[in-house]
Amino acid sequence: MNRPSRRLFLQLGGLAVLTAACVPRRKADAGTLTLLRRRWREVTLGHPGAFDPEREPYRTRLARLGAQARRHRDTMTPTARSLWPDLPFPSLDATPARLRAMARAYALPGTGLTAEPGLGTAVAAGIEHYVRHVYAADAEQTGNWWDWQIGTPRALLDAAVLAAAHLTDTQVSALCAAVDAFVPESRLDDYEGNSTGANRVDLCTVTLLRAIAGADPDRAALAVSALSPVFPYVAEGDGFHRDGWHTGSGMLYWWARGHGDHYSDAFWPTVDPYRLPGTTVSTRRLPDGAGGAWGDTRTPAEWAGGATDGTYAAVGQHLYGLESTLEAFTSWFFLDDAVVCLGAGITCRDGVPVETVVDNRRTGARLTAAAGWAHLDGHGGYVVPAGQPLRTLREDRTAAGVTRAYTTLWLDHGVDPDGADYVYHLMPGAGPAETAARAADPGWARVLANTSAQQGIEVASLGVTAVNFWTGGRAGGRAGGLTASDPCAVLVRDLGDGTATVTVADPRRALDELAVTWDRPVAAVTHGHPLLERAETGARLTLTFAGLADHEGASCTITVRGCGNAMSSNAMSLNAVSS
Repeated sequence: MNRPSRRLFLQLGGLAVLTAACVPRRKADAGTLTLLRRRWREVTLGHPGAFDPEREPYRTRLARLGAQARRHRDTMTPTARSLWPDLPFPSLDATPARLRAMARAYALPGTGLTAEPGLGTAVAAGIEHYVRHVYAADAEQTGNWWDWQIGTPRALLDAAVLAAAHLTDTQVSALCAAVDAFVPESRLDDYEGNSTGANRVDLCTVTLLRAIAGADPDRAALAVSALSPVFPYVAEGDGFHRDGWHTGSGMLYWWARGHGDHYSDAFWPTVDPYRLPGTTVSTRRLPDGAGGAWGDTRTPAEWAGGATDGTYAAVGQHLYGLESTLEAFTSWFFLDDAVVCLGAGITCRDGVPVETVVDNRRTGARLTAAAGWAHLDGHGGYVVPAGQPLRTLREDRTAAGVTRAYTTLWLDHGVDPDGADYVYHLMPGAGPAETAARAADPGWARVLANTSAQQGIEVASLGVTAVNFWTGGRAGGRAGGLTASDPCAVLVRDLGDGTATVTVADPRRALDELAVTWDRPVAAVTHGHPLLERAETGARLTLTFAGLADHEGASCTITVRGCGNAMSSNAMSLNAVSS
C-alpha cells in the first residue's frame, strides 16, 4: 500500500541490471519487460498476498481510494484549460496525482473499481489530454525544473504503467516523447548539479518507468547504470549522510539572492547536524545511522502540511523528536517579506537542552545583533520579540577535507522544557534598517494564539488571518474570529474590495467532514469549490466541506462577498456555490 521507497527502487534497479544484461540490446524482450512491469506493480502496490483487502485498515483505505477515483472519473471534464474544473492548467502536481490515484484504484483489489474498464479508459484519456495540452514534447519548461523532470512524468508514467491495458500505442508514444524531451538520456551523463543524490534516484526512476511504458530495454539499462554513483551514499542510514537525523524536524530552506549554492558546496558534511535551520530538537547525542533505513522511522504525528491560497500560506508540523521524548507544535506563516515562526507545547524529558535553530547559514558575513533583532549581511534579518534571548555562534567547521564558516542563531529552551514556546520572524533579503523597523513595530503581526491547541496570526496590513488548529471543536477554541470542528489549517485574506478568500486544508487527510466558522458578516459565496457541501451566510460565515480525506491534504479556496455588511442569513446548496 505504501509508495515505493528509494531503497526499494534500488532493489528493482538490481533486477533491471540482471534482466537488461540478458536481453538483446537491439530488440525488446517481451518477457523481460513483462517481468519489469510486474515487479514495478509489486513494488508500488504490494506483493500479491502481502495484505488482505478485506481486513482493516486496508478495507477502509481501499474503499476510500475507490470513492476518490470514482469522483475523479465522474467529474473529469476535459477542456483546453483543464481536465477538472477546479484544477486549471498547468496543474503540474495535482492533475497527474489524480490520474495516478485513479490508476491505483484500477490496479488495487478492494476498491470497488478493480480492473473496471471505464476507469482504465478514463485514465488513458486523461493522460492523453494532459500530454496534448500541458506536458507536450514541445512545451516550454516554466517554473520549477523538478516538476517537469521528476514530479509530473513520474506520476503520469506510473499511471500509464498501472493502466497499460487501456493505453493505445499512440497515447504511449506521445507520453514517451514528452518525457524524452524533458528527461533526455543526456540528463544522466554526469553526476553533478541537480542530478545527484535523491534527484539522481528520482531521475533514474523516471527513466526506468519510461523504459517500461515504452518497451525500451536500452533505456532500462541506462537507468540502472546511471545509479552507480549513488550507491556509495545509499548503502545505509538515511541515504545521504548517516547523521542527517533532524532534516524532518522542521528544517526550513531559504536562499538569499546570489546564494543559490547555499545548501551545496560542502554544506551537508560540514553543518552541525544538531543545528539545522528551522528545527526544534533535543540535543541528545545520536549514533550514526539512527532512525534506520530510508522510510523506516515514522512518528505517531499525523498533522503535517498546511493551507495556501497561492500567495500566502499557513504551514504546521506536530513534531516528535527522533529517538527522543521531544514533542512540539510548530507553525510557519509565509507572508510578503517575512515568515512568522511559532512554536508551542515544547516538552522533553531527555535530560538535555532543547533548542530551536532560528538559522544556521554557511557564511562568514557580518552579523549585527541588537535588542529584539539581528541581521546577517547579504542574507536577511531576524526579529525576535522581547523575552527571548537570541544566542549566536560564529565558527569554522571542517569535514571531508574542507572547512566552511557558519553563523548560527538559536533559542535555548533549557533542559527538559515543559510547554515552552517561541515566536520569531525571518526576513529573507531584508536590510538592517528594514529589520530594525519591523522589530520596532510589534503589532505588525499579531499572535492570536500559540498553544498546543492552535497557533495563529493576524497581519492587518495584508488582510491576513491564519490559524493552524491542532485540535477541533471546543478544545480547539477560537482565534481571530475563526473556529473549526476538527484539526485543520485555515487562511483568510481580505482582498480589500469587499471580497475575501477562505482557504482550508486537512493536513492529516482524515476528515470526511469539516465545518469552519468565520465570525464576520458575509452576504454570499461568489466562488465555491467542489468539496464545499454547504455555506451559511449572514451575521457569520459557516462553511462545511466534505471528502477532504481524499483531497491529499490540498487546499480548498472559496471567495465570499459582503464582508463587513450584515445581511440576512442564507443557506446555499453545493450546486449554488460550486464554480
